[in-house]
Amino acid sequence: MSATTNHLGFSLIFRHVPAACLIVGTDAPGYTILDVNEAYLLATKSRRESLIGQSVFSVFPDNPGDAASNNTSRSAWSFGEAIRTGETHILANYRYDIPVPGTERFEERYWTATNTPIKDESGKVIYLLHSPADVTEYNRLATNEAASIAELRSHRLQLEVAEERARLAMASSGLGMFDVNFDTGELVTSPQFDLIFGFDEPRPYEDYKLAIHPDDRELRLEAHRESMVSGRLFYEARVAPPSGPERWIRAEGKVFFDVNGKGLRLLGTVLDITSERMAAVEQQKLISLADNSVDLMSILDLNGVNSYINQAGRNMLGFVSEEDVKRIPVSDLHAPEEYDRVRTEILPAVIRTGRWSGMMMVRHIYTGEVFPVFNNCIRIDDPVTGKPVAIGAVMRDMRPELTAKKALADSEQLLRNITTAAPTALWMTNAALEMVYINQTWLKWTNSHYTDNMKGGWLHYLHVDDREKVIDRFRSVNGRTNFYDVDFRIIHADGTVHWCTASGQPQYDDNGEFTGYIGACVDITEQKSLQQQKDDFIGIASHELKTPVTSIKGYTQLLEQMLTDKGDLREAALMQRMDKQVNRLTNLIGDLLDVTKITAGKLQFNETVFDFNPMVRELVEDLQRTTVRHTLVEHYEEAGFVYADKDRIGQVITNLISNAIKYSPGSDEIVIRTCRQDNHIILSVEDFGIGIAREKLERVFEQFYRVGGEAQQSFPGLGLGLFISSEIIKRETGKIWVTSEPGKGSTFSFQLPILD
Repeated sequence: MSATTNHLGFSLIFRHVPAACLIVGTDAPGYTILDVNEAYLLATKSRRESLIGQSVFSVFPDNPGDAASNNTSRSAWSFGEAIRTGETHILANYRYDIPVPGTERFEERYWTATNTPIKDESGKVIYLLHSPADVTEYNRLATNEAASIAELRSHRLQLEVAEERARLAMASSGLGMFDVNFDTGELVTSPQFDLIFGFDEPRPYEDYKLAIHPDDRELRLEAHRESMVSGRLFYEARVAPPSGPERWIRAEGKVFFDVNGKGLRLLGTVLDITSERMAAVEQQKLISLADNSVDLMSILDLNGVNSYINQAGRNMLGFVSEEDVKRIPVSDLHAPEEYDRVRTEILPAVIRTGRWSGMMMVRHIYTGEVFPVFNNCIRIDDPVTGKPVAIGAVMRDMRPELTAKKALADSEQLLRNITTAAPTALWMTNAALEMVYINQTWLKWTNSHYTDNMKGGWLHYLHVDDREKVIDRFRSVNGRTNFYDVDFRIIHADGTVHWCTASGQPQYDDNGEFTGYIGACVDITEQKSLQQQKDDFIGIASHELKTPVTSIKGYTQLLEQMLTDKGDLREAALMQRMDKQVNRLTNLIGDLLDVTKITAGKLQFNETVFDFNPMVRELVEDLQRTTVRHTLVEHYEEAGFVYADKDRIGQVITNLISNAIKYSPGSDEIVIRTCRQDNHIILSVEDFGIGIAREKLERVFEQFYRVGGEAQQSFPGLGLGLFISSEIIKRETGKIWVTSEPGKGSTFSFQLPILD
């Protein structure tokens, strides 16, 4: 519930209270009337519009025709006493004539008035509640000894009617009444009083005391002690009934004393204020929420002045205090042309439809800066009459958002400029692997438009023979953590065929869901041309070297035999060493020829069915004869048959074991294992040598790649063996991998499908 709604509710209750009441300002000597209820208007035969905003003594002047009724000074004195003491002041049985509306006559009236001070949180009196009771008839009867018995009976009837009206008013307001006799200790209560304390019938005085919440009993006791000095009782406390929920009550009363100042009786009322307390708590929550909001929150009265603006709003618009808020009209918060829009468009729309939202311009009241806000307005209606009473607004300062948008736009423009100038083609896909962005470089390469490449349109610019390969590669990595890479050809803008390599990094949202790829395409036509030239050279050189090397090997073996036959064993041993070097050269030439064939796609495979483990044993036995330092330890599990090129698979195993021997000079064991896993045979070769760094494991199967490092450089080789092994295993639909730790050795493994 908002402060405005509370204010409306209290105002309606005040105006319909049966007792006549005025709310008067403390602005002596005029004492301006701030509000008036219906009972007062009826008692004084007045109209609200003629009273509010006027001085009490100007609308109710002294009777100029009778000096006995001139009691303005007494009323002003009573007001002053209430303000000075901060306590209710009673002015009993005084004459104060009231003017007869529409005439110059005055009507004789007698009154008893209570003037109750209303204080703010600091204790300062800010209003007076003036409640006069018309005692004219009682005064007349009391002073007129000739009053007839009939008149007295009539008066008694009037008193009974008045008492019943008072009882009904008390019941409808939820007030409980009590009367304590200090001499006898007797307590008399009304039914409503009993209900408030949780009882369905009158109870002993002590039961009511015990019904007060234990934490509030001392507060109640102190209020009663004070009442015996001041004559007035007031406190608010919690009641914890024997059954039912905890309640808050407000107790008020008056102590009557004898001539010696001894307290005789305490008359008072108790009101259940639980709803009021809860409403106050909720109101405080809303006020705290509003005051801690980053947006402006305000309530605009229909007179064009804000009755409330939260702290964020005061900071936004430059208000220094709450007084500024209520003093400065809304017209000062806008440039003239914008205020015309507020007055002729926005406010009428809110009144007509109940709400309005949109952009508008406001002005800082001190700096004069005009800036944009997004405003949400609602109409606030009187809950009883349904008539508009105010307009609520929530405004968001758009400057930070607009600044952020501009920075983002500038950043995006900078990114576009960078990507446009990039020599590589940059691209991005969504989770469905549809193209959502591609930069100007690709458009220039393909002589195409941006929209032509969106979703799957970019595939149209690939060479027809490469499209399926690229699509299959995309499908194989969809939604995975794999890095995407593929080579393909495009038809260039000049009509020539160009080679490109595309690589992409998978992207994920905050929940770990795959969102697509961001990647780049590089034109590798020149590199491909150089690679082809290198492959051609290697192929030609290897082929040309093969014939003379074969001849050299033949002559070497012939010379070794001749020297042996002649008994020249020393020279024959030299020829034997020369033959070993020729074998190494022959192996290198063989590797180079294999690489050439692999690159050209011409490596021949002769698939046969063979038992895997016996083939491995045979190779290990032969390789064991080539090394005296290392022991080849064999661990074979049941494997099975495979359908592959036996010689090529043997070539892979030989290469892995040879590498293990070469790269583990400080150890004396190589472990060869085979096992069966799912539908695959797995072979692994484990050494305990120098090992490989983790960041280099991915590259050991690349062509001509040799692991860098001081230790590795002391071992001869071209870096082709693992490349050839990898390609052979791939062609046989298998998989090859390595695990390693520097200084502890490496394990190279491959798997092949088992023949069903």
